[in-house]
Amino acid sequence: MEDFRTPHENLTPALNHFVQGIENLVNFGVQIVGWDLDQEGKSDEHLPPILFLRNYIEVIDAISILVRHSSIDPCKNLLRTALENLANIEYLLEKDTNQRSLSFLVWNFVNGHMSALKVDGKSLEYKQLRDAYNKDRFLKTSTPSIHPDAEQAKANSVALLAHDKYKAVHLEYRRTAKRIQNPNWYSLFNGPRTMKKLCEHLEINVLYELVYRTFSESIHGTDIIQGMIYSAGPGRSAIAQIRHPVAVHNVTTLCTNLTLVLYTDYIQKRLPDKHADFLKWKDEIMPFQKSLYEQEFINFV
Repeated sequence: MEDFRTPHENLTPALNHFVQGIENLVNFGVQIVGWDLDQEGKSDEHLPPILFLRNYIEVIDAISILVRHSSIDPCKNLLRTALENLANIEYLLEKDTNQRSLSFLVWNFVNGHMSALKVDGKSLEYKQLRDAYNKDRFLKTSTPSIHPDAEQAKANSVALLAHDKYKAVHLEYRRTAKRIQNPNWYSLFNGPRTMKKLCEHLEINVLYELVYRTFSESIHGTDIIQGMIYSAGPGRSAIAQIRHPVAVHNVTTLCTNLTLVLYTDYIQKRLPDKHADFLKWKDEIMPFQKSLYEQEFINFV
């Protein structure tokens, strides 16, 4: 396997074309976040959609960086994360946005409390973690960290969960946790149990199959054959070099289409007064999207 950490010069024009398109998506996403933050009357429950969108933007920004350097395979992991962010946003904005945002916040506070327990040297959870270390052949000579601010972190999460705003949702979390171990935030109030069920509920089950399920092997580190081994002549095979650009066209197309779907819904449901600005920008990005289907790029197989 030859070293291929610098893309071949004949790939540069196509890679730059892809990167410029994705960066345009990132830049407009940052603008959307700014518009949403500028709205008056913001409260805690106003933040989850914005923060999910911010995370989505950072994910596709990371894809642009990897594409620029022809490091394509890790983009599959990021596309899967992007789809999860999209599904979370779509569920938040579908209906009952305030209640669903509070559900996410409570879920986050509960997880924060559990994390604090695991770094509190006096807690049962810390002792259980220490026992797990003792059974781990790589970590048996180590001990879990103890955080000096664990007590304060626990007190903060308890106080937040006891607040009138969150009390009812916390009760619902506890009710849900009795039937679903470690429930997802969207499972509260009889919501979907899993990401697959969430995508079915949102009627994006094809996206789930194309992105989430298809790239699951990449997430789990088992996607090591398809696209990595190819024929090198009669009776010969070869392993693709590092930073082999196979799938860059597919990755860029999926990234672009997911983002346009997300931005369309976000503007419609959160920022309808910015619809004209969105349409103007969309006209600017459409030639790039069209090029992904019409231009002939280098055969990256």
